Amino acid sequence: MAAPVSLPGLVARSWESTCDGQQRHGIAFRAADVAPAVYPATAEAA
Repeated sequence: MAAPVSLPGLVARSWESTCDGQQRHGIAFRAADVAPAVYPATAEAA
């Protein structure tokens, strides 16, 4: 089951490499922590 998470310290870094004559590229992601998302309390409409 999926749940919303918070990713403090999220950093994205592009990368590129060549292996056997083929060029590959992409984006790598790194985060300091993976924590449950916390939503602020909202007042009920009357």
